[in-house]
Amino acid sequence: ELKLAQEIISVADDSTSFDLWNRANNLAMGVVEKNGSGPLYGDALLLSASINHNIAKTDTAIVFLENYIQTFPNNQQVVQAMFNLGEFYEQQGDLARAVQNYNVIRTKYFYTDLATKAVVRMSRILIRMGRVKEAKELLEKEITTSLPEQDQIFFNRTNNQDAYWMWTQAHIVSQDNLAAMNALRQFIVHNSKSVYKRYAMMDLAERAHNDYKDDIALGYYEEVARTLSDSLSNVAMVEAADIYFVYLILNGFQ
Repeated sequence: ELKLAQEIISVADDSTSFDLWNRANNLAMGVVEKNGSGPLYGDALLLSASINHNIAKTDTAIVFLENYIQTFPNNQQVVQAMFNLGEFYEQQGDLARAVQNYNVIRTKYFYTDLATKAVVRMSRILIRMGRVKEAKELLEKEITTSLPEQDQIFFNRTNNQDAYWMWTQAHIVSQDNLAAMNALRQFIVHNSKSVYKRYAMMDLAERAHNDYKDDIALGYYEEVARTLSDSLSNVAMVEAADIYFVYLILNGFQ
């Protein structure tokens, strides 16, 4: 039954009718009801949680994940289950429980790749709740105390560019323009290969332009425009052209 449910899900997608998802759900829940323990029971709980989330029954999915975590606290899949549970709490608007869940991952499973993701998620919620200072402190700790490079071969941890970017966003939300610009510059220096670098440069360019520092703004706009050929580059080119146009007007088109 569980294998058949997995096969049904493998060919299903978001556009699939509820009938197919419900069939898989009934099969998985049948395994849950027939098995009170053991690996098969655990797999069925996780599968039932995933299915119920996909058919917009997040409350039920939460119950299955909570059951799994309580029944299999030492299973290797428990960290992923806890992370998913935190996401589901967020979706249901239960931010306090989401923060609590992410914090457990951050502290107890610090050596896993999901620990950094939990810090980022947790910090984003704290910012939404107006607890910006707390979010900054949490992110600064994550950035400055990440595992040394030589130890990363022993643990499943990646770099913390996401945490660094969220730290930058926390400074932006604080509405201190100088602090925000300093944070953006630091991000660019320490995350030169990050996917967020171009967005940081665009933000810096806009802030510099608003401060009437068009020479600085132009440098950032031109650098973004030189990178990829996409909508962001197009915006950067337009902004750079506007600055040039104003310059020509002020200097009499000489």
